[in-house]
Amino acid sequence: MYVFVFLLLSGHALSETTKVNVAVGEWPPYASESLPHGGLLPLIIKRALSFADIEATIFFMSWDDAYEKTLNKQYDISPGWLKTHERESDMLFSQPMSYINLRFFHSKDNELSWNNIDDIYSLKLGIVPGYSYGPELDQSIKKKLISSAFYENDRAALIGLANKEIDLYPADAIVAEYLLNKLPSSQQDNISFDEQTLSHSPIFLIQAKQTPNTVLDAFNNGLNKLKNN
Repeated sequence: MYVFVFLLLSGHALSETTKVNVAVGEWPPYASESLPHGGLLPLIIKRALSFADIEATIFFMSWDDAYEKTLNKQYDISPGWLKTHERESDMLFSQPMSYINLRFFHSKDNELSWNNIDDIYSLKLGIVPGYSYGPELDQSIKKKLISSAFYENDRAALIGLANKEIDLYPADAIVAEYLLNKLPSSQQDNISFDEQTLSHSPIFLIQAKQTPNTVLDAFNNGLNKLKNN
């Protein structure tokens, strides 16, 4: 798991010279209002920025709102984003915070066999607004080459999959496993995952362009210190 779990056991003195507001969506175990420290990504932010005496306050909202409000500079930074051409035109990106393995989850009643994205065009896909699923799948969704159903979050999409509202749902393997373990066994038993990885990609902390990148610089420097500890 490409996150710094050891951070849960480490500490660092923090002074209140500078404060930043962080916008993030629910994405357990990486980020959740119900988890200690707000999850792993908020914890990494807090510990990395503490080296520069920057205090981070975490605010949870939808992922769409997290992006738009960071872009509009209502919030300073937002973690957990894949790079896309559209986002790179809007945002500055940190060093990678972690890496995710995106896989297809499907009903156990339906065998899944695919080599290319167009192999799944006949299936109905669950998606969460604000998420990126990689350039090829994103374009297929945008061009409506594949039928899609929208869900509020990963948990809702997995429940929709268990209830056979959709045929497929692309999700990070760690996130999906975490959420599936919290569903009733009757729903867990209806879901399987494909062994083939859709994408293995870094995720980043983002900040709107046309703003001083001192916070991202401080984060990158702190992240390197954490890695070297």
